[in-house]
Amino acid sequence: MEFFPDAAEPTPLKAIGNPTQPAALAPQESKEMPNRQRKIDRLSQEQTNEFLRRSSITYLECCVSLMLTHLSREEVAAILEQEANMVRELG
Repeated sequence: MEFFPDAAEPTPLKAIGNPTQPAALAPQESKEMPNRQRKIDRLSQEQTNEFLRRSSITYLECCVSLMLTHLSREEVAAILEQEANMVRELG
């Protein structure tokens, strides 16, 4: 290094280990991490499913409201009954 002739060369990171994970914690974390990750994945999937369920219901409510702007209630109910029957048949 030309600006600091007495300075030592920098030590590569791999030579000193992972600075974000102290060596004393590594064995304990490695055992707990898979269980923790599975729990996080499970909670994430549950929340995603619940969000999609709520979003789908909200979308359906918007569609029904739109239909009611130009169709009678009886027509909307008949259409929804037909759709419900089709869903039941698909099983």
